[in-house]
Amino acid sequence: MTDKHDSPANAATAAGHTKADGWDLRGNIRRMVLELGPALLLFVGTSIWDIYVGTALLIAGTLISTAVSWRGERRIPLVPVASLVSVGAIGGLTLVLTDPRFVKMEPTISNTAVAVVLAAALAFGRLPLRTVFGAGTRARPEAWKHLTLALVTFLLVLSGLNEVVWRSFDTDTWAAFKAFAIPALNIAFLAGAWTWLRRNAE
Repeated sequence: MTDKHDSPANAATAAGHTKADGWDLRGNIRRMVLELGPALLLFVGTSIWDIYVGTALLIAGTLISTAVSWRGERRIPLVPVASLVSVGAIGGLTLVLTDPRFVKMEPTISNTAVAVVLAAALAFGRLPLRTVFGAGTRARPEAWKHLTLALVTFLLVLSGLNEVVWRSFDTDTWAAFKAFAIPALNIAFLAGAWTWLRRNAE
């Protein structure tokens, strides 16, 4: 006799519960890995060859990462597409003008732009992070507001750190910072955000 708790319907409900509630941690880890790949290519290319080869690999890696994200989500992935536009435009200037300052400033420009967009959205009563974390994530509106403010601050701090590193250290050091330090800080923030949302679940 089959236990009612082991029925296919209950199993399906249990399997889908995480996604239904928006707590798709595996999906967010996958996104983080896809974002890390291009930065690692930049680091490898810069370390072995030069910043221009690294920039070309960064652009190619970002394009592949965006395509993989689209294939997996079956919709336009806003964050990867925005990253592709930013990296493609600024990285392209680096290659065309043979000036490495452009690609070094890309994290500053992109992070500051996202911070401004988030702050503007919050000022108009919007909560765009619900889309990023998952529309079904159950958290109180106040929690989303506080998280948005925290992310704006975090992105501006990242922008400041990037400016200090690329202006104060050599190219290889900056490439290592982008490939390892920035992703590590992003993962730490994501973990904190996840904990915050769970504590403030509706």
